[in-house]
Amino acid sequence: METEPLMGHPRIGLPHIHYVGGLTTDPAQNLSGEIREICDKAAEGVIHVSFGTRFTYLPHHYILRFIEGLNNVNKKYTIIFKYRASTKDITVAENIHIFNWLPQNDILGHPNTRLFVTHCGNNGRYEALYHGIPMLAFPFDSDQPVNAIRLERRGFGLRMDMKTFKPDELAKNIHEIIENPRYKNAIQKSSDIFRALPNPRKKAASVIEHVMKHGADHCS
Repeated sequence: METEPLMGHPRIGLPHIHYVGGLTTDPAQNLSGEIREICDKAAEGVIHVSFGTRFTYLPHHYILRFIEGLNNVNKKYTIIFKYRASTKDITVAENIHIFNWLPQNDILGHPNTRLFVTHCGNNGRYEALYHGIPMLAFPFDSDQPVNAIRLERRGFGLRMDMKTFKPDELAKNIHEIIENPRYKNAIQKSSDIFRALPNPRKKAASVIEHVMKHGADHCS
């Protein structure tokens, strides 16, 4: 199961269940080109915004409110936003950079990154945990609402509702998470614990090899 207590909750499991949360986590690779230049220059901090591969387009009235909220963020912060639909008819502040695709894990691992605005999918939240980056969650469906509740309860960030949020609330929560050290401190402590655990991919591979060699009847 791709979960573990730092992001999930403690579970009672039988011997045939192994927990391998964070399969996609990895050290960050060096950024390149324009993205590297933007991040390297952002001494006051980078805010990475991405809603994964499924939510690359938002209803027009949502994106209008969302961009309005981002426009209200202190201009000392640099915002890198993955979004595929056109925003040519929307006023976008000069500190906001919009790309069709972004190397999420590598941006989260950049030393200037301060915040991850996310739909709270499983891979992204573990990558944020791995790199110790607080989150502002806009969950849509599936496991995302529960994921957002858990990260808020653990002090890793805050959650908002894409249907009802107000632009000034978005800017306010972004400033709260970045400027209040309790969010960074909470997720950094859990990040240190997570990195000290056995590598989830190696653990999963070991279990698979064990079953291929010995079967699993002895575990069930």
